[in-house]
Amino acid sequence: TLPYDQGSPITSCDVQCFRSSVDEPVLMEVKEIPHDVLNHTFGDLAAGFSCVFRVRCRNIAGASEWSDLSATFVTKPTRPGVPQNLKMESSSPYTLVVSWDAPADHGAKITEYQLVFSCEHCHLPNDNHLPSHSETRRPLPPITDDPMTGLCLVRVPGNQSHADIP
Repeated sequence: TLPYDQGSPITSCDVQCFRSSVDEPVLMEVKEIPHDVLNHTFGDLAAGFSCVFRVRCRNIAGASEWSDLSATFVTKPTRPGVPQNLKMESSSPYTLVVSWDAPADHGAKITEYQLVFSCEHCHLPNDNHLPSHSETRRPLPPITDDPMTGLCLVRVPGNQSHADIP
């Protein structure tokens, strides 16, 4: 229970949530909560959301001054969304080029895509690497071939949204 203010019990509290920004915090939400509740959960915040809070109390005489802003809080990142619009861009007797739309990263950089496909008739290069389309032209990690399932796993760097599959 909150303390009394000159004999008048506290009747409610207001909590404000601000998006943190370089210039000045931007007000996102204000909630009035009952006097006997000393916390509030703000939901549906995006992963990587940076925010600050402040609180004031009310009684029959009016509202208090706002508290100082809290320390900055950043919501934790989560797994990325699902890639969408998987397409076959082109094919030849020995290659297949596929592409997709990058999903929401949900607060953390996407570091890798994994493509799984049937490798019954794969023609792997001698060095077991796929060609890279990144600016540095580094080879991609090796293809994993599972003879039990007939499936292959291709690892594609997170800065790409396509792959050439031999």
